[in-house]
Amino acid sequence: MRLRLTGLWREPGFQNLWLGYTVSLVGSSFVFLAIPLTAVVALGASPLEMGLLTGLPALVVGVPFGVWADRHRKRPILISADIARTALMLTIPVAYMFDALSL
Repeated sequence: MRLRLTGLWREPGFQNLWLGYTVSLVGSSFVFLAIPLTAVVALGASPLEMGLLTGLPALVVGVPFGVWADRHRKRPILISADIARTALMLTIPVAYMFDALSL
């Protein structure tokens, strides 16, 4: 029996959106777990440092960029943000390999 795609699944734009969102969500979930775990295990972060590590970027970066993003097209912002986040997350293992990782 052959599987037939119906409805939105036949639209290439929806397939691209679904795939991109899924990859982004998996990456976000991984980062949500990996960064605090790396800070505790590899760097011995204190509770205060953990709080700053998880909360401060959202306040300092999230709020101003959220206001800015509301005034611009969303698609290029989402794509460039995912690429930038991937590049930044790849610097963590590289910094660890060169013993340059610190809070």
